[in-house]
Amino acid sequence: MYTESDSKIEISSAPKPRRSTIVSRPMYTLRLFFAFFCSLCHLTSVENPKEEINRLLQNCEQASPDDYVLLAKAYCRDQDLQKAIETFLHALEMLPSVKKPKTLPDQAIYEECMPFYLTNHTENSLAISEEIISRYQKINDKNPDYYQINYLLASSFANLGEMETFFDLFYHSYRHLPDHYLAYKTKAILHIKLLERSIDEEYRELQRRSICLCLLKASDSCSKDSGLYKLIFSYAPAGDKKMLVKTVLQKILAENIMVPRADLLFYLENALSVNENKLGKEFVDRAKCWYANSRALEKAQLLVERSNPESGF
Repeated sequence: MYTESDSKIEISSAPKPRRSTIVSRPMYTLRLFFAFFCSLCHLTSVENPKEEINRLLQNCEQASPDDYVLLAKAYCRDQDLQKAIETFLHALEMLPSVKKPKTLPDQAIYEECMPFYLTNHTENSLAISEEIISRYQKINDKNPDYYQINYLLASSFANLGEMETFFDLFYHSYRHLPDHYLAYKTKAILHIKLLERSIDEEYRELQRRSICLCLLKASDSCSKDSGLYKLIFSYAPAGDKKMLVKTVLQKILAENIMVPRADLLFYLENALSVNENKLGKEFVDRAKCWYANSRALEKAQLLVERSNPESGF
């Protein structure tokens, strides 16, 4: 190889010829082969998860929750998201219960981020997820006990499709803070993903029940997240729909939880679909206090009047 010493010239003698910087063809070919071999070994270890899956399944009787997380990540790399999620949920069930910390050092940052997180609707979820990661990842890296921020980051990485990172972050927080609002909400979304990937109606019904159970627990911890109630209406099992609609609307009225204007008709139509007309009318009356002028509110009012016609004589 060419070095600085090769460039020095001795005055008392003729200049020494420089070493050629051109590598001989056999040596060049050997280096290319070596580089290719190393990269092939790297790709095999990272991109071939089937051997890891088989190895972990062979020891599943003695497997720990950590092992099941590794298995979930291997399924993810194998592009089997259903098995990955099922395995990850099983790992969470295996974790021993941990008491909630008396004080949460990240509470102030978490409260600062929550209004921003609650605007994370479908149309801008990717941009908001990227913004949350940009704002808080470095803080979280330096403070591994910031479990609430960790949950927010986990959710953001999941929205971006980075499921292995999501598994690691969520699992770390869940080990220490399993009864958090974001823990229940995220588990509900995981069950939604399982429901969407199955055509077996018995399996789908089981997922619906798990979805609603997690969402109800999440709403007990953070009632102001109105998106939870819309999901409950959307995934309620048929046999429980009336009870869930009544429970949710009563909660919204009792706690004066403002729902997005665009969702007014959705809530009202669900109330009317299970013959909760009176409750639907109370909901629309409350919405008049939230929004002074709204086409959606006008349509809702008209729908209420049609469903509750005044008697004649």
